Amino acid sequence: MYKLFTRIDKVLMFSGICALAMIAISVLLQIIFRYIFNSPLMWPEEAAQLLLISLLFIAAPIVERRNEHVSMDIIPNLFPKAKRFIYLIYKVFSIVFVFVLLISSIIMFYGVRNITTNAASIPLNWIYTIMIISTVVWILILFYSLLEKKNY
Repeated sequence: MYKLFTRIDKVLMFSGICALAMIAISVLLQIIFRYIFNSPLMWPEEAAQLLLISLLFIAAPIVERRNEHVSMDIIPNLFPKAKRFIYLIYKVFSIVFVFVLLISSIIMFYGVRNITTNAASIPLNWIYTIMIISTVVWILILFYSLLEKKNY
């Protein structure tokens, strides 16, 4: 199971790097065309916005797997004996939140299946496809982290 999540992590990392590179390229193209050629392109802004949203959902499972989400450790430090229980509550709430996000993404996927962006004509359902895939991976990582034996 560890090897599977390592491979998924590598695929997500590569996808995130590609998304970030495409954001940089689209913004750079917009700057070049707007200020050098005095003829701005229509699509780079929309593409960068959608890629940034994609990047967020690509990175979320990676951050969860590495346990690097921003968190406050005041309560676990106040109750060191209950640290494992507090961690369990956090994971359960996280699973519920990501599951609601998954259901919402599926609903929105079908709601926007015929809608495209104005300037670039990018189908909006591809962003929800990325959200669905990443939330499924995120839930699997959360369940796997619950089953792992860690000292907290």
